Amino acid sequence: MEARGAPGPGQTFRVVVGRSVVLITDPAKPRGAFADFPIPDFIAHFSNTGLAGQDVIVVQQDATGNACDGGPLWLLILGKGRAPKLTRPIDWCGGAPPQIRAEGAKIVIRLPATPPSGQAGPDGVPGETWVFEAGRLRKLGR
Repeated sequence: MEARGAPGPGQTFRVVVGRSVVLITDPAKPRGAFADFPIPDFIAHFSNTGLAGQDVIVVQQDATGNACDGGPLWLLILGKGRAPKLTRPIDWCGGAPPQIRAEGAKIVIRLPATPPSGQAGPDGVPGETWVFEAGRLRKLGR
C-alpha cells in the first residue's frame, strides 16, 4: 500500500493497494473526497486482530497550512480475496494525537478533547470514541 503524490498545495494523491486505486484525493474538485485534506498519512495498521482475517489501516488526512493539526480519519479494510473497503470519514481537526488500539475483534479510536481556542470555540471540542466492529464504524454515545 502506498500514497502517490507530492506534498504541497493543489496536489492529487492516490491511495494504492496492489494494483487497485482505493481513493483519489483531488483538491481541484471541491466536492471530492478529502478535497480540503488531500495528504493521506497512514497512522496505524492492525493485522491478525481477530477481525476475520482482515487487516485494518487507519489513515489520517492532512493538509498544508495551520488551521488543523491533522484532519479526518478513516479506515481501510483489506481482506484476502476481497476488494479493499473504506469506512466513512471521522471528522477530526487534530490536536493531541488520537489513541488507537485493537481490543479483540474491534478497533477503538479515542479522539481527545480539544481545549478552547479561536478554532475550537469558547468551550473547545469534546472528546469522542469510535469503534470499528463487525465491519461497521460507529460513534459511541457520550
